[in-house]
Amino acid sequence: MANHSGPRPWEYPFTLGVGGVVVHDGHVLLVLMSYGPAKGFWTLPGGFVDRGETPEAAVVREVREETGVEAAVEALVGIRFRIMPGKPPAVPAPEKPAPVAAAAPAPGAPESRTDTYVVFRMRHVAGLPQPDQREVAEARWWPLTEALASEQVAGITQSILQGMSDGAGLHPRGVERLLIDIPYFQLYT
Repeated sequence: MANHSGPRPWEYPFTLGVGGVVVHDGHVLLVLMSYGPAKGFWTLPGGFVDRGETPEAAVVREVREETGVEAAVEALVGIRFRIMPGKPPAVPAPEKPAPVAAAAPAPGAPESRTDTYVVFRMRHVAGLPQPDQREVAEARWWPLTEALASEQVAGITQSILQGMSDGAGLHPRGVERLLIDIPYFQLYT
């Protein structure tokens, strides 16, 4: 997670995040978040894509930073795209120039934020889960059935895992198409 004094990444008007479904011996790697909107929930390891970085490189980096686990991207699972009502912060990030004036929205039009989340299926390469103790309080391998049943696992994580599950484990290629009835949420490939 980058160190900045401006808005947090999830407060920008547009964000691009990644998540990794890291699979090993029939278990999935989950992290207990210690900050942000998912604080206190177990989620897929991941984070925001840095400037000049591909989503594939970002998910490999984020999994390593948050858990110490080396993992390789196998397949795109899906993309969640949502538009969230509400005004994003007016303060630009300190490392970015001031924004160019844009056309004002139509009278009465709500302001919004756009959030895109790219999810990859990943193969464990090496390492044991060790939380970074900054963004992640705990990291561990979960049996799929336990992750799907636990109220401590974030709903989006459970939805992704359920969409990939065939009852006996996770599909090796990811989902073909999954639409979930959550406001502002679509996961698809």
